[in-house]
Amino acid sequence: MWLIQDGKCGVCQVLFTWQTSNMDHEHNVCPHHGEKEYCIMCIRAWVCNSCNQKLASVDRGKSASHLADAESFKANPPADQIRAKMGLPKLADTRKMAYESKMTAPVNPGMYEPVEIAEWIKAHIGNDGTCRSADVRNEFDIPAHVAGVLREEMTQYGIKSKLDRSARGWLFELA
Repeated sequence: MWLIQDGKCGVCQVLFTWQTSNMDHEHNVCPHHGEKEYCIMCIRAWVCNSCNQKLASVDRGKSASHLADAESFKANPPADQIRAKMGLPKLADTRKMAYESKMTAPVNPGMYEPVEIAEWIKAHIGNDGTCRSADVRNEFDIPAHVAGVLREEMTQYGIKSKLDRSARGWLFELA
């Protein structure tokens, strides 16, 4: 990837070093791993720290000022060249497949109702006022690639989620 990009940021095309770079990837796309990890199916490009922050801001809906650059970059990320050589789908196709699987896949495979999951979370909130989403996924056998749907569903039961960067995962807490 570094060679394809000639050592330049995938967004602004400025030369940068390994120390000032980040592997930009599509969050919640690949069913092979969690949101904080990445693989060939979900990477977009190496980007400089500045562009990484701008992309994160756009992805979270907090900034519209960089939207045009971000959308242009996401439409044709450098990693698509690598995927094409490997016979893999483009990132946009991977994104579409992930979205469709989230829309059609149940949060839990027919074993538990969301209200049961919400009650379990409330009963297992620790002294710090949170419950780890990994514990919930393990308890109810929920695949990581539909965990985002679970986080959305829990809001109707008075439970919100927040990203815990130190634990590299999501935490549930009472809203």
